[in-house]
Amino acid sequence: VLSLTRMRRMDPVDLLGNTVRVQAGAVTEAVHQHTAADGLTWPVDFASKGSSHVGGNIATNAGGVKVIRYGLTRNWVLGLEVVLADGTVLELNGALEKNNTGLDLRQLFIGSEGTLGIITEATLKLTRVPESLDVLLFAVSDLSAVLQLFRFARTSPITLMAYEFFTDKCLARVKRHRKVDAPFAEPSPYYVLVEVEKAAPEALEAWLTGLFEAGLA
Repeated sequence: VLSLTRMRRMDPVDLLGNTVRVQAGAVTEAVHQHTAADGLTWPVDFASKGSSHVGGNIATNAGGVKVIRYGLTRNWVLGLEVVLADGTVLELNGALEKNNTGLDLRQLFIGSEGTLGIITEATLKLTRVPESLDVLLFAVSDLSAVLQLFRFARTSPITLMAYEFFTDKCLARVKRHRKVDAPFAEPSPYYVLVEVEKAAPEALEAWLTGLFEAGLA
């Protein structure tokens, strides 16, 4: 077992390239906080952001809750420092946004889960912090409705940030753990959680009206 917990250095944000260089043990949420002061974020985000390490995120090519908006972790890694089994240190790609010089070994190491080498540092690509977010919860009848609602959301003019579904059994666990009331008066076998960015109230209202008129939720 190899722990990189003590390797948590985070360099200053490069505001020209919108990048930041961090060590593999940097915690995801700490990176978010580090870059937020400049109005930027590394958009890899999930429930374990308070404990997960950047190196682990890259080694597993993690998706996260906003994968539908930003894609997988590999889309947000510009450069890597990797140590091979024989101690050789590789610097892959640096901080270049555009680099088409030969094989992109960086992408080979992303998702390799430590089998090819150990990621020790990474140059992360940043984007602006999302503007106002709206979170909506829907009750749906079955898995088919989950997919129909997803298609309706994906083809709408709103900017979809996240789309997750869970079952009534999952909700029962949440209610026991958090001691909260049911979100709806009537139970439903499935629920859908939707997050949208910077939606104008009129546009969001029109989308919701169309959704309910179509009987999707």
